This record gives sequence, structure tokens and C-alpha cells, in this order.
Amino acid sequence: MLPRIALVLTCLLAGTAAQADIYRCVIDGRTTFRDKPCPPGEQPSTKGEAHPVIAGCFAVESAGWESGRQTELMRFGGSEGHYTMSSATPAGPQSAVVPMRRASAAELRDAARLLKFEVIDAMVWVVPPDTPNQPALPVGLYKGRDAYRDLSYFFYGFFASGPAKPVPCP
Repeated sequence: MLPRIALVLTCLLAGTAAQADIYRCVIDGRTTFRDKPCPPGEQPSTKGEAHPVIAGCFAVESAGWESGRQTELMRFGGSEGHYTMSSATPAGPQSAVVPMRRASAAELRDAARLLKFEVIDAMVWVVPPDTPNQPALPVGLYKGRDAYRDLSYFFYGFFASGPAKPVPCP
């Protein structure tokens, strides 16, 4: 009986030791599979994804010019690397559709340091690198975990920066 229990325990422990995370990274323009996270500055591969990590509508408080604080609804969507952000506020001003992209690993680390919470993913504004007066953090929606390990969102923008709440799209 004892040898049988030892065999079962050995098989169970060996099975858990064999599990490992697989990371798909784009390095020098090529998709690679690794047993370690992507190197600094390299982006995890998004090839074959069906939906963006962050999609839907989010309520964000913004500073109104004469009306004090107001809630702005922002819509994020797209797929296969073509992401967008636009205003979803009913009866509000129509805004342009802004091209977005997934944040790089370096941007996620910088965001975690600046926002002081664990950043999992982000959709950030596509801005040409030679654009002057770039903010310390790319404009966009950041997804992460707060001190209680609850999922949270933070929008960083020019006129609105603060917690973002997922809401149904109008």
C-alpha cells in the first residue's frame, strides 16, 4: 500500500513541476516562443488574437470648461492590432476616432511605477515619436490590479486623468 501511495504522489508532483508558462514575443520582427517573459523593450505577440484586451465603453471624469467636473464616455475597440478610441457620450460632441495600440513592456513598467499599481495591459494613443511635448506616460487606458488585487482601470489623458469604470455602451 505504501509504495502505491508514494507512486501516486510522485506522479502528481512531477506533473505540477512540468507545467511552465509559454511566452510569445516579437523579437526583431519575428514571433518566438520562450519559457521566460519577453526581453525589455520587446512586445508580447498579439498575432491571432480575436479581441483587444481592453474593449468597450468606460466612464471617465473630466474637467469641464465652465461646468466643473463631468463624466465622459470613451469607447475602445478594434482587433488584430487595429485599435481605436472615440467618444461614446450621448448627445455630446462628436470626436475623431483616435488610433490606439497596445503598450510595450517598457511602457507598462513605466506606467506601473508612475501610477503606483500593477499594470497588466494598456491601450495607448499612436503618436509619432518626433511629436513635441510628450507626456511622461502615453495617453490611454491602463488595466491593472489595485492594492486589494481587484481589477481596475485608469485613464490618462490631457483633460481627464483618473479611475475609469467599465459601463455599457450607449
